[in-house]
Amino acid sequence: MDARKQARLEVFERHIRRLEERQAVLDALDQRYVLLRVGVVLGGLASVLAAATAGASGLAWGLLGGAAAVFALLVWLHWRVDRSRMNFRLAKTLALTQRARLRLDWEAIPPAAGIEVDPAHPFASDLNILGKHSLHQLLDTTASLGGSDRLAQWLLQPVPDLDAIQYRQALIRELLPLNGFREWLAKKGLLVKSAAKDYWNGEKLLGWLEKNWVSRYVLPALVVLGMLALSNITLYVLNTLGMLPAYWGV
Repeated sequence: MDARKQARLEVFERHIRRLEERQAVLDALDQRYVLLRVGVVLGGLASVLAAATAGASGLAWGLLGGAAAVFALLVWLHWRVDRSRMNFRLAKTLALTQRARLRLDWEAIPPAAGIEVDPAHPFASDLNILGKHSLHQLLDTTASLGGSDRLAQWLLQPVPDLDAIQYRQALIRELLPLNGFREWLAKKGLLVKSAAKDYWNGEKLLGWLEKNWVSRYVLPALVVLGMLALSNITLYVLNTLGMLPAYWGV
């Protein structure tokens, strides 16, 4: 292994260790917030019941409002921790995959999308362009079937287009210093693949958007829902003015 490759591997190793350490801290913080939320609920209920039993209804309502406010704050803080945990988990997945590509650890490199190739192609099968342990698998960091297919077509192009290649290389050179943007984009791709359980099929979405979803039930449903909402508002206003009882509480 040459010195440059070894140096890059050491960088990945240090980066992965830092991510694991940070993730361990966030996991512990996540468990702490779970316990705090349970404690606020139980403690708030006990305090409210004690105040209500003692006949201090005003204090009971105040304790209930305070417990609700504290619980809401904990939920928000817990959500931020969960978001950070997900961010570090995605960053670790990216780093592990990049390390695997650098090591040529094929078992740790995600499989590429299955793309059929014309058997008459002049070099697809001879040079191991597609399939398992192929150049396509090594290079494919896409999240969509369309992106993976485009990469495959570039690799399989019998007569390379020099102008197109130079144009793409120029775009890549512009992206090289934008480490944060590239990592953010890669994380979004991982989320898409995770949600889709595989490569995202953009053609299905485009087909769905192009369909004309006209239904004769939409307008009547909107009219009925609008009338119900207006009735609820009217009943609430009349009850507030003391003109009608609270029918929704019956």
